[in-house]
Amino acid sequence: MAAKQNTDTIDPAKLTEEVTALIERITAVAIAGEDTTPLKEEAEALIKQLPTKDRTKLRAQVRKAAESKPAPEPSTEVAVTVPASYHDVEGLDELVQMGAAKVREGISSLAKGSEVAKEIGNVLLDMRRRIVNPKTELPDLRADTDMAKKASSDMFQTVEAAMKEAGNFNQEVMDSYKKSIRTQTAHIVVHYVAALDQNPDEAQHFFAKALERNPDMSPTEAVRKECKISDKSEIDKARERAQAKSALAAAKKALEAGEEAEMDEDEARAIVDAATIAPIDKAMGELSKATKAFAAALKMAGQLGEDDVALLKETMSKWLEEATVAKAKL
Repeated sequence: MAAKQNTDTIDPAKLTEEVTALIERITAVAIAGEDTTPLKEEAEALIKQLPTKDRTKLRAQVRKAAESKPAPEPSTEVAVTVPASYHDVEGLDELVQMGAAKVREGISSLAKGSEVAKEIGNVLLDMRRRIVNPKTELPDLRADTDMAKKASSDMFQTVEAAMKEAGNFNQEVMDSYKKSIRTQTAHIVVHYVAALDQNPDEAQHFFAKALERNPDMSPTEAVRKECKISDKSEIDKARERAQAKSALAAAKKALEAGEEAEMDEDEARAIVDAATIAPIDKAMGELSKATKAFAAALKMAGQLGEDDVALLKETMSKWLEEATVAKAKL
């Protein structure tokens, strides 16, 4: 029979104090990444001398102390400070005014929208390179930030205000120019990124973080990935479709005449099909626009008076009813 433990000389309070001190040492050793086994064994030997009811809690504290993790290394990342307004970004006010002047000049001189769009597209690219997207810590090439949207909006509002004051504003003409500028700007951004492989200094100056995060990629690949830029613009795709359709027609004509064609019909048709936007994609794109417009209208509700809110609700209800009827007919 095992000898009965003599508890007459045991001081539970003193033992608990010693175990607590060991727990602190175990924590420190664990955080340092060193072996805690000897200290745990020493603590366990003391815990065994305590009354059974006092052991469980202390053992749990020992286990927790031994599981302590080393403190993480301090981050070397520098937090990106984003100005409160685009007015605080060097050169942006001047670019907004420059863009507005060019748009107004183009409209007033009846210049071709696509030509004006190329000029404005380069101005907008310059603006976007100066605006940092805090989510990516990179230039806001897609104009995803409120700051980029505000700068662009102010540019067009400056044009509209000046032309309204002069009495020669035409909303339809302005909308046409805006659409052309949006399309051309996206095209310019795509080709700007594509050219970064040939311009490493530019890539390093504006997109150093993208290069650091993707050391195995070329500058163009890294920026496309980080900034979510396509390798082709809508203008590129339209040109490809036109070329493929022309090749398809030429191939058909050559085959009908029994001549050798530069591209056979199947090859040309495959290019046309690949470059053509699927109807479902077009339909979903239109739905996406409607959803965004709906959300924008809701966001403006806080700026409206009681009567205007009632009109907004009535219009939205009518829209939803018509959408429900149209859906049922599908």
